[in-house]
Amino acid sequence: MKDIAVGILVVIVLAIFIQPIVEISNSGREKIIIDAAVLNSCRSAKNNALTFRLMQELEAVVNRDAFASEFNRAFAPTLELTLVSPTPGPDGSLPGLLPNPVVLEYQCNAGNFNNITVTLDFENTNEVANVSGNYRYLHEVTNVTITYTTDYMFRSGLLQFLNDIPVGNGYALARTQTINVKMIN
Repeated sequence: MKDIAVGILVVIVLAIFIQPIVEISNSGREKIIIDAAVLNSCRSAKNNALTFRLMQELEAVVNRDAFASEFNRAFAPTLELTLVSPTPGPDGSLPGLLPNPVVLEYQCNAGNFNNITVTLDFENTNEVANVSGNYRYLHEVTNVTITYTTDYMFRSGLLQFLNDIPVGNGYALARTQTINVKMIN
């Protein structure tokens, strides 16, 4: 009888120690899912937001409003999100003349994630593109810094309870990445 009690105690203690490890691996999985959605949305937005008139002169100037709208069109359906702020139009496009940085706030429809905040910060710089002999060509390049943050939604009961205690800030998933938009001849 004593052996059965010890066996049950060992199972309970192991379950208590294994739950946080499973949660950490699940948070890593969710971060990978959000990272992939952000990167794919940035690729789509980068390809569709360049100003055509300047592309002919090999200038990579990104239309901020078009980039944010295209990012929203690609990002929101991927993770089943709804854009909360700024309010999109009926076709999913964002209102024009967005400030820099552009802050997009999403709410999850399926309940898989907490609210996700994406910040798009645009910076135009000049870069030496080609150096041949004594000729130097300065081209305008746009750097877009993408930052997303969301609080991790715990799945197990014990960790949900500990997360609800108002001590500390919880566990956040966040990432900052910069993409360079340039035209290559």
